[in-house]
Amino acid sequence: MAGRRERYTHFFETAEAEGLPFIAVGHSADDRIETQLMNLFRGTGLLGLRGIPETRGMIVRPIIDFRRGELRELLRMHGVEWREDASNTDTIYKRNKIREELIPWIRENMNPNFESVMIGLARQVDAELECKSARTARNIDAAATDIPPAIVSWSSSYLKNVSDIELIDMLRMQGSRLGLPSLSRDRTVKLAGLIRRGGCWRFQWAKDIEVCYSSRGIGWLHRGNIRERVKSVEENKQKTLKDELPWWAR
Repeated sequence: MAGRRERYTHFFETAEAEGLPFIAVGHSADDRIETQLMNLFRGTGLLGLRGIPETRGMIVRPIIDFRRGELRELLRMHGVEWREDASNTDTIYKRNKIREELIPWIRENMNPNFESVMIGLARQVDAELECKSARTARNIDAAATDIPPAIVSWSSSYLKNVSDIELIDMLRMQGSRLGLPSLSRDRTVKLAGLIRRGGCWRFQWAKDIEVCYSSRGIGWLHRGNIRERVKSVEENKQKTLKDELPWWAR
């Protein structure tokens, strides 16, 4: 994992320095299957069952549909040598254990076409996620409203018209759009439950970002902006007009 972080840091820095629009990496269909299984054992939703996506941002994977054996045969046919990482067969690592022991066992004892089944599943999930993502984006656009000082805000009334699953998808996508760390499944469900409950509350998403809610709307705010507004209200306690309250407390 440390090596992976360093590689991608180098890729992104090089792409930025050279003005390159894409970074092509060499994941194969077998890498995708291994990732699907690893995600399944960790506990995952549809996103994990997709495995490694064909594209993610500027990362592209042009040989993701090729099996590892097919790629090696192509290299042999063209007289091209390749390098095998010495650690690839060391089963102390989970991915290697899945590759060297689990997948061969499944193929021999459960389904000889196991890899083809997993590749088909990945493609099906990928297509469904694309449709789901487009629907989620439309919901976010429809819910969007402007409630300063929120970075992003949604209309509370619009959220009443979306299902719980759609609401959770919207929260995940909005967090991703803002570049925030992903919430765990439990915390995402908790946030959706707070929205359904209503009232006035604040929910910490990240160190500097809080989600604030009132009947007027839901917004993502910098904590500094919240402190400033609360301080202003406290300094003017004699003013009890509604407009003097922070918007999430109205």
